[in-house]
Amino acid sequence: MVTSVLLALGISPVVQATTLTAIPTPMQQGGMIMPAVDFVSTGANSGYITVTQPSTVPLIAPLTYWRPGDNLNNGASWSDELDPVSGSGLAFSSRFGFNPAAATLSSVLPSGTTLGIQMTSASAGLKGYLYNSTADVFDLVYSSTGDSVLWGSLMMWHPVFTIDAANFVEGAIYTATFEIYVATPATAVSTTYTVDADTAATPTAGYTSSSVTLTWQAVPEPSSGLLLGVGALSGLALRRWRQRRDAAIV
Repeated sequence: MVTSVLLALGISPVVQATTLTAIPTPMQQGGMIMPAVDFVSTGANSGYITVTQPSTVPLIAPLTYWRPGDNLNNGASWSDELDPVSGSGLAFSSRFGFNPAAATLSSVLPSGTTLGIQMTSASAGLKGYLYNSTADVFDLVYSSTGDSVLWGSLMMWHPVFTIDAANFVEGAIYTATFEIYVATPATAVSTTYTVDADTAATPTAGYTSSSVTLTWQAVPEPSSGLLLGVGALSGLALRRWRQRRDAAIV
């Protein structure tokens, strides 16, 4: 429909569709936003987890916004959720990343512990995934309050957050709050990926956790803006035709 209208107006649409082999990176979505996590091991506040609260509110949007006209490789594990053609076309964002405040974070944690990141509240429809493009991993790790992962690698981790179609509203604000705590795993923590969602762990007594709230804003589907633009072009073309017609009559 849009293409036919543009052609009728004498505008040639340029379509350069690309099949993407990975989800657009945080940098391609506008840049990384990194809540920095640290553990205070000395002084009066020894035993405290600290985390910086981000002030930036990134957009959460479908692939049609990030990469208009493109689609995701149908064979990828994330295409069922994110691809606008063969999948659900969910809005997503991966700009937020949990980041160690210092390279020595692992060395200052109590022996036998790591950090846990638990989702304590979230807007309806918001979910978080462990994503690894190289290994074709897109595992749902945050689907409801109380879900947690062990941050075994203590390396930068960018979850991919999505909003389901039923709860995606243009311009809406979504939030999720996470509690970061010192965790004692029941068994060895897997460090195959940045986090481990399968190993059981409990908060370690005697240490103080910290929370951080992440906030996103939804954007309109680009098709809405395009149709508005087409409507404006159509109106302009009609006005020009009427002007030429009236000039011919005079």
